[in-house]
Amino acid sequence: PYKFFLGIDLSPEAVTQATEISDARTAFAVSDAETFETDARFDVIIFNQSMYYMRDPRATMAHYARFLTPKGRIIVAMTEDPRTLSAWPLIESTMPVEDWMTYEQAEGRGTVKLLKPV
Repeated sequence: PYKFFLGIDLSPEAVTQATEISDARTAFAVSDAETFETDARFDVIIFNQSMYYMRDPRATMAHYARFLTPKGRIIVAMTEDPRTLSAWPLIESTMPVEDWMTYEQAEGRGTVKLLKPV
């Protein structure tokens, strides 16, 4: 169970569609992920197949670390290709990896990492 979920997307259409099936504990906002701002604090922030779109993954991680509760964590999932492999060192330079797993599926291989701010 979760208390509150906030999803963001750059596409107003995607947010409209998601809002139509949301409930009282779920909200969606249209925003550029790199400039998103909120007063809310989160136990977990997830970047699912999106971090490799950020111009500066290091800056994005530092930006989102501000939105975590004291025991909060960030989860990053990315498929493996040259672009994502170059993003991991930038991401990991902002906070240590607490745990990780690699997966394989029909479309290829990927990694999910749990990062803990210092």
